[in-house]
Amino acid sequence: MRSPVGAAPRAPRLLVALLGLLLAAPAPAVLLAPAATAVEPFVLSGTVSDPDAEPLVGVTVSVLPAGGGSAVATGTSQLVDDEAVYAVRVPAGSYWLSFGKTGYATAYLENDADDDPATVDVDAAGRVTSSGVELEDGLLPDVSLLLTAPTVQQAPRLSGEAAVGRTLTVSTGSWSGITVDTDYVTVEWFIGGVVADEYSDGAWWQRFEVPLEAVGAKVGFRLTVEDPEGARADAVYEDSSAVVPRPVSSVAAAVRKTRLTAVVTVPGVPRPVGTVSVTDGSRSMGRARLTARSKGKVVVKLRKLKPGRHRLTVAYAGPAAIVASKTVVRVKVPRR
Repeated sequence: MRSPVGAAPRAPRLLVALLGLLLAAPAPAVLLAPAATAVEPFVLSGTVSDPDAEPLVGVTVSVLPAGGGSAVATGTSQLVDDEAVYAVRVPAGSYWLSFGKTGYATAYLENDADDDPATVDVDAAGRVTSSGVELEDGLLPDVSLLLTAPTVQQAPRLSGEAAVGRTLTVSTGSWSGITVDTDYVTVEWFIGGVVADEYSDGAWWQRFEVPLEAVGAKVGFRLTVEDPEGARADAVYEDSSAVVPRPVSSVAAAVRKTRLTAVVTVPGVPRPVGTVSVTDGSRSMGRARLTARSKGKVVVKLRKLKPGRHRLTVAYAGPAAIVASKTVVRVKVPRR
């Protein structure tokens, strides 16, 4: 909030008001370890606002050890000189600050450069510094609380078949308190809990082409819905119920003289790899390697067949993620 023309700058005015607040009100509870009870507390102070940048009073400010843990001190924002001000007494140390109020999403004092909690340091002389935020005459930056996130009314759901080569599509679902705008919706995809966004596309990454790597694992998504008005916290929905089965291969073959041509087909895998082997009963008749360059087609050079009728078994074996297959080719070798 800007100061009127001719008024004193914000920081000095608030510092004077804070001094009065600390002297007039009971000291906020400071939870100190027995060994620290002789240390005189210092003060962390700043302001809190709502999504419309208006003062937000009644916010509980919790001072936590940097890195997280139980609060070492708490305070409450109060209206001082048209601003919602908090002042929390703490011993020297390094801290995170969290802010909570019924109807609002919990927030942290965050670094200017990212969304991580900012570490605030108080030295033995009471000097307050932070490498993550800029202080103004010892005052911490204003923290704005958003209204709680919308709640799901109709859950987002997947459509399509969870099979290799097929496409899954997720819907936005419906949410209380907002009209969903897909410009403010994003989807992250996972295979077995590992980020797999490289297989997604669409205006808001709502489509996912199931790769062979997903076989036997769960395909999941995290859908984030932002409030176009910027007043509410983001709504997040997660699901990882789609399990991808192994694709079943098939092999077809034909014999011409001493060569057998085999064609291997795997749904969703245009370039299957593995081996094709040919047997005549228990006798091995030949084997060939199927590479990605083969595009599913390979020629096996056969051993010499004796005159008569033969039942050649042609078997394909690929990666463990693909179900193997085989077929039988009947061959008649005439007598000369």
